[in-house]
Amino acid sequence: MVTLLKGGNVVLYSHERGKNELVPCCDVLIEGGKISAVGPDLDLSKHGFVTPIETIDCSGKLITPGGIDPHVHLNYPQGGYRNFSADNWYTGTSAAVAGGTTTVIDFIEADRVSSESYSSALDKRKKEAEEGAVADFTLHMTMNMTDPTHLSEIPDIISKGVRSFKIYLAYDGIRLTSAQLIPALEAIARHKGIAIVHAETHDMIMSEQQKVKSKGLSHPKHHCGCHPAIGEELAIHAFGTIAQHTDCDGHIVHISTDRGSTIAHEYGCTWEVCLHHLLLDESRSSGEDDFIRSACHSMSPPLRPLSDA
Repeated sequence: MVTLLKGGNVVLYSHERGKNELVPCCDVLIEGGKISAVGPDLDLSKHGFVTPIETIDCSGKLITPGGIDPHVHLNYPQGGYRNFSADNWYTGTSAAVAGGTTTVIDFIEADRVSSESYSSALDKRKKEAEEGAVADFTLHMTMNMTDPTHLSEIPDIISKGVRSFKIYLAYDGIRLTSAQLIPALEAIARHKGIAIVHAETHDMIMSEQQKVKSKGLSHPKHHCGCHPAIGEELAIHAFGTIAQHTDCDGHIVHISTDRGSTIAHEYGCTWEVCLHHLLLDESRSSGEDDFIRSACHSMSPPLRPLSDA
């Protein structure tokens, strides 16, 4: 199928200026779902089209590249309890496309109990996505096992198009210990992959949770206090130090504090932030007495004080 978007205001990235620019009255030619040409008043005969094609008048409209969401969980069984996320591949990617996001990056998590191979988990996850997704997708591999057999799979995983490896520094059943982190980063670096990290300090979370439990408190409004900001900062410090030692590229996911982003930058790590950490603060959870409303605003890492939001 061939489509011409005619005369719209097109957002293009200028490599010369290093920023996005708006190009008015511009055409976009799409062939087989891919952009083949962009420019004002495109001469279609130069592209081999002499018969009429589908033309959409975009005068006065804004045409932007499709968005990329680098961190989604669709029909995703996570951690020791294998809890599934609410959206499946169809509903999640349908919502993404409706909002202008045309590519999502989800996760693969091999079953740690059965010591499932990374390659097997990748093949199954890819098949699920192909059967349900209505948007483009790719995947991150969760590194939840670091024995020699699983680490030896890294070249094969990368050859299949997955070069980012998710590492949790907190939560039993999924996290890597400090002793496991060094060989993991060495192996990722050796094969030119990138480590992407959930940065919280496990022991600190467990200690704070125990304090709350000992007082008989179970309301979700206490969740934020069990995940102090310093735990994120310490985890980024620890990861950054080992990443530098092993010469491994690092990326910190869902940073929730201003100080955390500064530390990540100091170690040469890239990072991402979620909209809820930008737009909401901890009063939505810890300041809410209603159980359901507080629970609906609980997440890890949690919402932070307004000074960090």
